[in-house]
Amino acid sequence: MPHSNTITIMKKRKIGYIALLSLISITLGACDKYLDIRPETSIPDEEAYNSSTGFKTHLNGVYLKFSTQALYGGKANMVLPEVLAHRYYQNQLEPWVYKNLTIYSWASGDVKSHFSSLWFGTYQLIANLNTLLEEAKGKESLFSGNDYNIMKGEAIAMRSFLHFDLLRLYGPVYNSADSVLPAIPYYSFRSATAMPYLKANALVDSLVRDLNVAADLLKEDPVKTNGKAGNRDNSWLTKRNYRFNYFAVKALQARVYSWRRDTVNAMAAAQEVIDVQPAFFAFDGNSATVPVNDPALTGDVLLAAETSDD
Repeated sequence: MPHSNTITIMKKRKIGYIALLSLISITLGACDKYLDIRPETSIPDEEAYNSSTGFKTHLNGVYLKFSTQALYGGKANMVLPEVLAHRYYQNQLEPWVYKNLTIYSWASGDVKSHFSSLWFGTYQLIANLNTLLEEAKGKESLFSGNDYNIMKGEAIAMRSFLHFDLLRLYGPVYNSADSVLPAIPYYSFRSATAMPYLKANALVDSLVRDLNVAADLLKEDPVKTNGKAGNRDNSWLTKRNYRFNYFAVKALQARVYSWRRDTVNAMAAAQEVIDVQPAFFAFDGNSATVPVNDPALTGDVLLAAETSDD
């Protein structure tokens, strides 16, 4: 189940300017999936959500957690789905770390651990994003310029991305008979009780709605005028391809529509990215020197996640 080539998640070193936030912890009961959110931030509670800095620190912390080896700096992106698809050659003479996963031994303890960690880790990020969004309601005055809308747009876009990946991994093939059966829980707000497992078709309806909201909030994203560089006068709005920027959202919309086999809307969303690609995300892999010096071909990366994990 490889990711679409339109959104590339790559592992790199963490840029020093991103501040780490001790993320909000949750407890998920093994039986009833109970979700209990307890804020534990690196700044006092009374200050955490009373300044734009507090909100931005919170969101930066979610990005850092998103980029760890346990999630999209490794297992969620480059390991578990790829091993399941048998895209890696594993030398059986060496320690065969993912043997049980390779042979689909679902009852094995290590396989259960891999997917339990992915499930809980992803919903932890979703809980953090929902806390951020709820705390931000009515606090537009704390922000300057368009920062408030950018923050909300990025948070909603990441939440949609996470739900969609869980749906692709745990849910049915869309338009199959299973599409009307419960797939995964969907959390669109902070909740202290377990949400029901939504049908795949209903969940996709929610993702389409959320991504439309995110795209609208990001309609003045500086990536649309300056590309990846963003707004050089606002350090929080630079290097837009390391955030869920407007074009990353359009690419994600194309993937969601394509997954539900809505080719018309998928093409419309993708076309916005295609139109700006030569200017803002130029493919430079044809040069003999670029792949050697930049094997990730960062020039055409819409969205990247950096990690400090080794």
